[in-house]
Amino acid sequence: PKENRLSLADLVSHRKTGVDNTGNVCVWDSELSLAYLLYHHYSDFPFASESSPRRILELGTGMAGLSAIALGLRLILLEPSDAQSMVHVTLTDGHPDGVQNNRVNKFLTTILSAAEEQHPYNWLDISTQVLLWTTNVDPCISPPQDLVLVSDCTHFQTFHAALAITALKSLRVGGIAIFCQPTRGDSLDNFCTLLKTCSALVALDWLSHPVLEKHDSQAVETYPTLYDRDLHCPRVLLIRKLREMTETDCLTFVQHQATRH
Repeated sequence: PKENRLSLADLVSHRKTGVDNTGNVCVWDSELSLAYLLYHHYSDFPFASESSPRRILELGTGMAGLSAIALGLRLILLEPSDAQSMVHVTLTDGHPDGVQNNRVNKFLTTILSAAEEQHPYNWLDISTQVLLWTTNVDPCISPPQDLVLVSDCTHFQTFHAALAITALKSLRVGGIAIFCQPTRGDSLDNFCTLLKTCSALVALDWLSHPVLEKHDSQAVETYPTLYDRDLHCPRVLLIRKLREMTETDCLTFVQHQATRH
């Protein structure tokens, strides 16, 4: 019936579920880029020399949770077979369709990997859940995570405070959140500015990588009229949590977002 058909506006807006649906359209370039770097170039990340993360959370996974699973598999493969231990991966999204698709992916991949006893996927403890970003300081993920992964989620600037608070309250002290995003106008810079408003809460560092630089240069040369660095070139931001987050920190983020121009 005509009244039951979803319009394009319904599919990409908050009308039906209260959560943006763009993550369910495809696997976006930033997610692919971060998954590739974490799997093929894990040793290039500054935290690779520290103890291996065992708890990984991805926010805004969309339909695949690709970067968290790629990192989990890489961590398993880096360990000798007689020393392998479970890596706990939590895939979250605010949209139930994305979470349901991740559950189906897990079910099907578990069946396929079960035939091979030493398949690295067998050492991943994957859970999925609907998780809305909130400005409440109370933890929503327990226990605290070693790494939080976020791909292309800072473009909705009205959610900056909630995204920052959700990511940081999910991390243990000393843990790192990895944001892989294009700049998208002033959205990424504004997110970084918000993070700096709380004293000694986080340390920010940009990861430059030759793979990203190579493909950026090739795209500029090959597609000069199509390629737009602002929209297409992912940047990797590392956010280390230095201390516990307080209610005052949450209020600072919220107030900064409300008053910035």
